[in-house]
Amino acid sequence: KKLEAVRKLSFSLYAGEILGIAGVSGNGQKELMEALSGLRAAAGGTITFKEKNITKTTVRQRISDGLAFIPEDRYGFALVRELSVAENASIKSYRLPEFSKGGIVDYKKLNKQAEEFIDKFEIKVGGTKSLVQSMSGGNAQKLILARETASKPDVILTDIKMNRVSGLDIRATESIHKILVNEKNRGAGVLLVSEDFDEIFQLCDRVAVMYEGKFMGIVPISRVNLETIGLAMSGAARMDGEPNA
Repeated sequence: KKLEAVRKLSFSLYAGEILGIAGVSGNGQKELMEALSGLRAAAGGTITFKEKNITKTTVRQRISDGLAFIPEDRYGFALVRELSVAENASIKSYRLPEFSKGGIVDYKKLNKQAEEFIDKFEIKVGGTKSLVQSMSGGNAQKLILARETASKPDVILTDIKMNRVSGLDIRATESIHKILVNEKNRGAGVLLVSEDFDEIFQLCDRVAVMYEGKFMGIVPISRVNLETIGLAMSGAARMDGEPNA
């Protein structure tokens, strides 16, 4: 609609932390994540990744630099329903020398990679040749996580809606949480968009609340409570004690 979705927003994400972005959906979170991942052109500002300006680089270049994106819409951006588990698992890796030489893809190696994903992430599926559209929401999400973390990215952008409406039950949610924490402990910086208070307090080292395209403060999770976050989400008060300009 040509409205400004993200307004004068500035922040840093550090290695080995999970920074949560809390807020009611529709306050610019989706546009921010798409701009950071390269799916949406930034109208202004600068995105710096490992001291490199990536504001105008392509999605493929950002992936090569070490950035991974787990979007809210898994079937719109991350998976192809009509393709198999092995094919979806190889969307990012089929071009690598390990799996392709002289333009010829080694499907045996790609299939083995998919088998390793299934085993390591405990993905319940009929086999690597099964179509993604036959998978449950939780297992489809774990397949995305397996693929996105396989290259050991330095930054993981994630906008997973972890609730039953999105097809994720408690067990699947716990499994995904464990994966994200493991990635943080490995040294990755994780930017997590969430509307779930329990998830924010359980996983995040710092939290920012996004309201009408702006951050209502960025603070350590130990310095906030439900009331503080709730007021910031409604735009009534900032979390860091500063006035809401």
